[in-house]
Amino acid sequence: MLSDGMTDWTEIYRPVLGKEIVGLVWMPITADTPQLASELQMASYSFSGAAFVRFASQDAINLSWQQVEDRFVLATAQDAAWVAHSLDRIQAAGDLWIGLIGSTLTSVELFTLPDDEHRRVVGVKHQTTNGCFWVGTGGKDFVGDQDDLWVGVDCDPPNYSDLVSLGVVEPEVR
Repeated sequence: MLSDGMTDWTEIYRPVLGKEIVGLVWMPITADTPQLASELQMASYSFSGAAFVRFASQDAINLSWQQVEDRFVLATAQDAAWVAHSLDRIQAAGDLWIGLIGSTLTSVELFTLPDDEHRRVVGVKHQTTNGCFWVGTGGKDFVGDQDDLWVGVDCDPPNYSDLVSLGVVEPEVR
């Protein structure tokens, strides 16, 4: 599934599968903060920055975007290399998002674009015991090749049928 230099998403997600989600934090650039704050009750929105998912085990997934060659792809925020203190922090709010707190991450499905021969990840659908949520590169109404994040809870992006699944990461069977 991986090309040289690509993030190993299985290695990132497998340790947190089966873990309780205790926090969801959006980390927009300051210019995007007012708009994002006004949209927190919505099921989906877009902003430039990062998304932070904290687990009861103290593990965390910190997602952002990164330019690789001529594409924008999903990356860990560490790989995206944001300058220290350049991102604001807003706790996820609204009944839809708050319902994910206390749920358990059961699996993740990774998505790419049909014209990406390297099969780089642009979106991740997180399945939990209380629903699902997405984090992907994209814009206001899509997951795809753009330098923002699209996040959505209990909804797929409008261009879902255009995305290509790279498979589902589930807990290892022991």
